[in-house]
Amino acid sequence: MMAVEKSDMVRGIFFWVFLLAAAWQDFRSKSIAVWMFVIFGAAGFILNLVERVSPLYFCGSVVGISMLVAGAGLKGAVGAGDGCFFVVSGLFLGLTENARLFCIALLLSGIYGLGIYVYKRLRYGLNAGKEIFPFLPFVVAGELLLLLLDM
Repeated sequence: MMAVEKSDMVRGIFFWVFLLAAAWQDFRSKSIAVWMFVIFGAAGFILNLVERVSPLYFCGSVVGISMLVAGAGLKGAVGAGDGCFFVVSGLFLGLTENARLFCIALLLSGIYGLGIYVYKRLRYGLNAGKEIFPFLPFVVAGELLLLLLDM
């Protein structure tokens, strides 16, 4: 039992370091360094092999792969860095947790985007429909919310 808890703790530490580092880069420059995906992706892959998790655990990356495909079809409306983030985070979280995290982050960013739109529309009379803002800080907020709600 103790080995499982230690394994989950290691997985959680890797995920949180990846999440916070990627979100900080996304917030500061609206881009994420490729080396981060490579290093943490390799760490997640190796961790899954060492722990001998079910091959289905790798399906957690489907969320990110779907985002990358959607981003290609929507001509960049979805950032490739966000898609790559969810590919890697899927290795740490699995499909259910990764999809849950994506949905709550999407909801939070949607609320923020709507608030910005309404504010700029009412305050300045501007059409803020094409406002661009980083997504990964909402993933941090979403993960914190999920931890607080213990979902």
